[in-house]
Amino acid sequence: MSTKGKKVVKQLQENKRINSIEVMHLNLASLKSVKEFADAFQKKYESLSLLINNAGVMMPPHKLTEDRFELQFGVNHLGHFALTGHLLPMLKTSPHARVVTVSSLAAHKKTMFFEDLQGVKHYRPFQYYRQSKYANLLFALRLQKLFEDNNWAVKSVACHPGITKSNLLSRGEERSAKGLIYLMQERFAQSTQRGAKSILFAALHPSIHGGEYVGPHSKRRRIGDPFIDSIGDELYDEASALRLFEVSEHLTGVFYPKSKSNA
Repeated sequence: MSTKGKKVVKQLQENKRINSIEVMHLNLASLKSVKEFADAFQKKYESLSLLINNAGVMMPPHKLTEDRFELQFGVNHLGHFALTGHLLPMLKTSPHARVVTVSSLAAHKKTMFFEDLQGVKHYRPFQYYRQSKYANLLFALRLQKLFEDNNWAVKSVACHPGITKSNLLSRGEERSAKGLIYLMQERFAQSTQRGAKSILFAALHPSIHGGEYVGPHSKRRRIGDPFIDSIGDELYDEASALRLFEVSEHLTGVFYPKSKSNA
């Protein structure tokens, strides 16, 4: 277990209401690690009620994952795509299961570079962060349609935390955009505790039926208590979602069952 993992376990164990907790190794920048984690998890446990796809990197210099994917697209989207696909058999048989995928306000620009997903030609850190976050949104909402088409009692939900103070930018490179985002965090951001409310709402609220997009309730969606935001329907594009699914299956080698309605 990593030092950070040990620290979190210790903090959580201090909460007397938590009976047990375990940390398992998972590197979303490695498809091999994703598969090993999923196999180990399914051998150890019988059910999975909640999967939160929340790991992320933001605005690094152009780097590639172990599998030669642009780091942000590889970790933020493809790693979660593969993980969810490997765990799907367990999710389908677990009562009231949910998959929550964390997107971002950056997704609202609807950015996808299908002709250069890996940033080989013209890499721009913030633009490729936007791509990865829009991919998160497309994946989450398309996944719900797949669940519904196959009559699986699993719910897929997208959410975003608004502008939240965090260390996500700590390894970023693009100074101009990084400085602007730090300024916005300083002036407009909410705490990580408040930012987490959207994730918790998506994961636990009884009003969730699947396919919603949850975020902070304010005029610019930057801060506030969580609500179900209808802008998710405006941002979702079926053609882009289907194309993303197909490309992601090809890149990861993880194939999802086809919708029965399309069989």
